[in-house]
Amino acid sequence: MNKTRFMKIIIGVLLSTILLPADLLTLEQALSIAMDKNRDIIIARNSSEVSRNNATIGNAGMLPNISVTNTYSKSISDNKFTSSTNVTASTNGAESSSVRSQVELNSILFNGGKNYYTYQKLKNILENGEINNKIAVETAIVSVIRAYYQIALYVENLRVADFALNISQSRYQRIKNKVDFGNLLVIELLNAEVDMDTDSITVLDAKLNVENAKRNLNYLLSRNIDLDFSVDSNVNLKLEKDLIYWTQTTLENNSQLLASQLGADQSEIDIKVARAAFLPTLSGTASYGYDRLENDAGATRLNESTGFTTGLNLSFDLYAGQRNRIQMENANISKRSQYAELHQTRSAVEKEVKNAFAIFNNAIFTVKIAGKSLDTAEINFDRSSELFNLGQITTTQFREAQLNLVRAEIRMINEKFTAKFAEVELYRLSGHLPEISSK
Repeated sequence: MNKTRFMKIIIGVLLSTILLPADLLTLEQALSIAMDKNRDIIIARNSSEVSRNNATIGNAGMLPNISVTNTYSKSISDNKFTSSTNVTASTNGAESSSVRSQVELNSILFNGGKNYYTYQKLKNILENGEINNKIAVETAIVSVIRAYYQIALYVENLRVADFALNISQSRYQRIKNKVDFGNLLVIELLNAEVDMDTDSITVLDAKLNVENAKRNLNYLLSRNIDLDFSVDSNVNLKLEKDLIYWTQTTLENNSQLLASQLGADQSEIDIKVARAAFLPTLSGTASYGYDRLENDAGATRLNESTGFTTGLNLSFDLYAGQRNRIQMENANISKRSQYAELHQTRSAVEKEVKNAFAIFNNAIFTVKIAGKSLDTAEINFDRSSELFNLGQITTTQFREAQLNLVRAEIRMINEKFTAKFAEVELYRLSGHLPEISSK
């Protein structure tokens, strides 16, 4: 093991024990918290529940309506009657009252299948709500995973920045000692101080990035924004399936594509609902009632009746202001739009899965090259350190070797996480996000 790698390990251990908190939050724990507390997921679940409550045959008008009516009225009046034979009679303060109770059943027997298609539409809305819930869950999971690995990326960058600062501080102290003994010009010390200050600012920025990224993850997990924790910075990169598999799986399971397909199915149902408006509506009614009438001034003082009443009603719109025709035209236009959107979504997800697959493979290849470049940079830095201590290279040459080492490691870290983000995107597109937490 070379000196540079040994220093990195020491600094990494120091960061993990001093700069970072002891409580480790794993990716599995973060996802578990998100599933319980993420507000977007909770809202999507509630919306899905509303759609589930609405998807009933009763809400579609397929069940009869039963109502009970009870009425009571009473009046007091003065009356005067004159018969055809000119006989007059009058009553003062005559009371009359009526009571009516009725149980009535109304049901639509036929309306062109509109109720049936409405029920199909409600079931379609339910399924669409469940897919939207899945999309919300996927979006939240991706946000949590990206936020988690963003912290890991910034922690790695902080480690590299702290390593660079450690080198600059050692270099500054070494040059300062030589300047004190008159072996170097003050300009060399000033250059070293500028480099040390630059690396100090980089460390501060890196720490700020870590803190902000943690607050972002805490927000997504709906917990205390300032809650501190550490993350696992290890990243496993292994994509076993080929592009054909990912493309086929995405076309079968992608949530956005499934939602677009449901939209197309919905447009077909809307056409059937609009067509039903051109057909007659047949409804039936049945009731059982009780009536009681008392009248002090009438010829009949008391009248009571009970009995059943049934009937049929047939209605047909001969002219509806072209409303039905317009609804039919709009339904057909909507159908064309929905199928255009379906084809567009299909092309978009196919493009996205190929892009993500290409980004992953390119990043993996770049990581391998960056790894070799890092090995070379470490060897070069170790050799430059020895030559610098012997006074055989300038401080500028030593700084260049240091920057080359830092750039090489940052490049490898960035490409590693770029590959991970592309891998997460592939799992999202293919509808297999739950599998990513076990990797």
